[in-house]
Amino acid sequence: ARLLLRSLIERDFEDSGITREELAKRHGAYVYQILQFASRTLEKGIENGEFRKQSVGHFVQTLIGALLFHFASGENGVVGFRGSIFEPERVERRKEELRAFLRGAVLAK
Repeated sequence: ARLLLRSLIERDFEDSGITREELAKRHGAYVYQILQFASRTLEKGIENGEFRKQSVGHFVQTLIGALLFHFASGENGVVGFRGSIFEPERVERRKEELRAFLRGAVLAK
């Protein structure tokens, strides 16, 4: 996540001969596929009554923020944590927290 975001604004990649536009295009195609998969999955779940009715677009945007911000912001962007957010135990804890959050945000009651 951090590399994806940084690659779109930093210039280190230019040393490899790849332009910013080409890199964005490569990343864009991959990200688009992921977003389409997430959107279709949510739409099907809503149609089947497994997921609560909600805006697919808004949910996917919120999901992106929840997944990326924590790690992409680095040590300075995360308030309330002591030690590195990249320690394996903390990464696993983050995954658990996200799973619980998503269950509450998506599942029909």
